[in-house]
Amino acid sequence: MNEFAKYVLEKHGNDLRKSNINNFNLPYYYHLFQVANLVYKLGFGSEENLSISNGHDLFEDTNATEEEVENLTSSSVLNSIKLLTKDESEDKKLYLKSFSNKPIDVLIIKICDRLCNVADFTCSDTKYAKIYFEKANILFTYFTSRKDEVIDKYGVLAFDELNNLISSFKEKLNLNQKIILI
Repeated sequence: MNEFAKYVLEKHGNDLRKSNINNFNLPYYYHLFQVANLVYKLGFGSEENLSISNGHDLFEDTNATEEEVENLTSSSVLNSIKLLTKDESEDKKLYLKSFSNKPIDVLIIKICDRLCNVADFTCSDTKYAKIYFEKANILFTYFTSRKDEVIDKYGVLAFDELNNLISSFKEKLNLNQKIILI
């Protein structure tokens, strides 16, 4: 495990996920590694993207500092994590709309984050999972509208994998089915 992953684990400490399955809340770091794993499996897994995925909630949920993150990674990783961070005072709709012109990697990681959250919610609150998924439709629209950019950078297979996963989530949510990401 690299130093940044250890740092992320340390910063999130004993934090727990909000979703509750069988009266058990998973450690928060599980979500971070789940997002990184999804980014990797879909074909977007550069070392930089995996670091961004692991650190995507640092500034929202911990006392991590920009200087610490940059010292352990790079200014590029730091800037991407900052772009993924929602300011407390920022309107959620405006925050999601801001992804229209953010770097494609940041958009992809945000979509993977959202999909992991939706999958977790399907295990405890399917109604909310649907609502949460629908709120992200704007992200999915941005992704498909930037198809050429994704294909140029990662290839058609990576684009299709994520696009098909989004469609699969939509179908399963309409059938009130649990979504399991492995």
